[in-house]
Amino acid sequence: MDADNRIGSKKTEEVEVIRHSAKTKSEMAFEMGICLKTFQRRLKKSGLDVPRGLIPPQLQSLIYEKLSW
Repeated sequence: MDADNRIGSKKTEEVEVIRHSAKTKSEMAFEMGICLKTFQRRLKKSGLDVPRGLIPPQLQSLIYEKLSW
């Protein structure tokens, strides 16, 4: 395995860790390209009650599914 492949695989691993880590509502809203208030309104309209603090990856998946993102 040469150096380029090791670097590429390390970057892929880092992206996976970021994708599967807990996030805040603000971070999720930013990823979706909407403001936090709009994100919160859409959560409420979808019937999702998301508590304060970090959102675990499992709940993030549900949110993305419900908001069709």
